[in-house]
Amino acid sequence: GTAFLPPPYQHWVINKTAGLPPQAVTWGTAWNYNSSIFFSADTGAGVYRLDDTTFSIQNGSASFIRMGDAAETDWNDGLSCVGKGTPWEPDIKIEDCDGGKALQATTTNFSVPTNLASKTYLQYLDIPTGTYEPYYEVKKNWTDPPFNSINSCAINPLDNIIHCTMEIDNKGSFLVRIDKEKVGFVAKVPGWMYAGVFDVDGTYYMYGNAGLSFIKKVTGMNAYSSYDQLGGGQVYNGPHTIETMGADLAILKEDLEGTGKKTYLLSVQGSMLCVVLVSEAYPPRQWKLVGEGLPPEAETWGSSWTFKKKIYFAPDSGAGVYELLINTIDLEKGTAKFSVAGKSQTTSWNDGFSCIQDMSPFKLTS
Repeated sequence: GTAFLPPPYQHWVINKTAGLPPQAVTWGTAWNYNSSIFFSADTGAGVYRLDDTTFSIQNGSASFIRMGDAAETDWNDGLSCVGKGTPWEPDIKIEDCDGGKALQATTTNFSVPTNLASKTYLQYLDIPTGTYEPYYEVKKNWTDPPFNSINSCAINPLDNIIHCTMEIDNKGSFLVRIDKEKVGFVAKVPGWMYAGVFDVDGTYYMYGNAGLSFIKKVTGMNAYSSYDQLGGGQVYNGPHTIETMGADLAILKEDLEGTGKKTYLLSVQGSMLCVVLVSEAYPPRQWKLVGEGLPPEAETWGSSWTFKKKIYFAPDSGAGVYELLINTIDLEKGTAKFSVAGKSQTTSWNDGFSCIQDMSPFKLTS
């Protein structure tokens, strides 16, 4: 028989690099973690990550980000478990999704720039009383400099980790992972966001002043201790200009057009239900439906919760919690019905989120 010979390897030399220390010549150690590549110089100049969002063979360019210190060494070689998370990634704990909590993020004494009296909390809605009870504080000193606020929070159903967008004055806007002790920076986002949600496939949708954007496959993305370690590339798709939406998003996969099940983003603004078809083509199809049963005095609906096939909205005015009766959504007639599901207190600069695979804690209304 004839022996199989693999094709010859291709070889490139990338001459246009940025971020590497000029004094480092020999790089004897390399590691690969979860598709991220790291190098350490024998001189002890530190550990550097290849910024894969800016790496281009065609342009002959690559940039690197310093991740941390490394001791001087000689005659060495690096090895790693390639499928694992990186040692520079904060160990963010998962959220317990067995309690059916209607969670909310809020920032007190909100201002731009932030002030010493401002605090950020995660809280949950006490269903019988309609009051928000403390869950835990997201401390401003977990970031350097202290962050301004968080919003557009959502729990990724693929890993049950809380994700929010975070504003840091004069530094930018970021998607972060959060637990009771720390945050991890996942990606840069296009400006202030105030509405966010995950779909069942782990795609994160966010809406803010710039429009609608999304990030696919968030579960597989690494998180880092500092925004400085994120690199310069863009991982989000957007922002896309759409008609004004409400202050929080819900996700629904349903056959609303009679052509099969599709994914829709839902929000409430005033007395209207805003519906946007998730699509690769922009601008997407959009509808505004009259929300029958909504309180006429409520304008801003800052919190939304999804539990399996149950979707709820609460206005900042404290006018209560309202369930969207999904089977009443009629795109042709331009109407959708809502039913009172519970009480809620007055809030400001808030965002609701929940484990979308969990059972609803609200009483049965439909």
